Amino acid sequence: MMKRLGRIFILMMLMLTFYGCDKLIGLVTTQTTTPTTSVPTTTHTTSAIDSAIYEIYTLAYQSGATFLSYDEWRESVRGPEGLPGREVRLLVEGGAIKWQYQGDSAWTELIKLQDLIGPQGNPGADGRDGVDGRDGVNGQDGINGQDGVDGRDGIDGQDGVDGRDGIDGQDGINGQDGTDGIDGVDGREIELIVNGTHLEYRYTGDTLWTHLFSLDLLT
Repeated sequence: MMKRLGRIFILMMLMLTFYGCDKLIGLVTTQTTTPTTSVPTTTHTTSAIDSAIYEIYTLAYQSGATFLSYDEWRESVRGPEGLPGREVRLLVEGGAIKWQYQGDSAWTELIKLQDLIGPQGNPGADGRDGVDGRDGVNGQDGINGQDGVDGRDGIDGQDGVDGRDGIDGQDGINGQDGTDGIDGVDGREIELIVNGTHLEYRYTGDTLWTHLFSLDLLT
C-alpha cells in the first residue's frame, strides 16, 4: 500500500508539470471509503501524455482519492489558462532574417540567408529532341514571260571618261522623341510573422496571411 501511495505521489507531481496548477493537491486527502479496483472506462485517445494522465487517474480512483468520472476528474485538476504569447515580427535585411517582439525596437538575427542555400544539384538530363515540323506547301510556279525580239548587234563604242564622284547627300532630320511611358504602380509594403510552424507574410493593410515557407527548413 505504501508503494502504491508513493507511486501516486510521483505521478501527481508529473500532473502538476502537465497542467501548471495546484488543484491536484486537493485530491490527496484522507477518505474512509473502501478502495475499489473498478475504474470507469474511457474512450479517450491514448497518446503518450494521455496514457500517463489516465494512469494517475486509475491509481487515484483505486486508492479512493477520487470517485469522479475521468472527464470530471480532468476538469477538476485543469490549471488556469496561460498568458497569450507575444507576436513576433520578421525582417529580411543585410543578408539575414531578423526577428523582434511586436513593440520592441531592437532586431535579433535569426539566420543568414546564405545558410538557407543548399549545395548545387546535379545537372538535369538533356531534354528530348523536338519533333520536326511539317514541310511547307510548295508555291505555285510563275507564268513564263514572252521571249523578246532579238536586237541587232551594235557597234562597240569607245570607253567613256570616268565620271566624278557625286556629292554626299545631307544627313536626314532626326526623328522626334517618343512620349514617356506611364509610371508603374508603387510596390506594396509587406509584413512577416512566425505563425506556429510556418513563416507567413501579408501586404500591409490586408487581413489574410500567406505561408512563405516551413520553419522546418531552418533546422
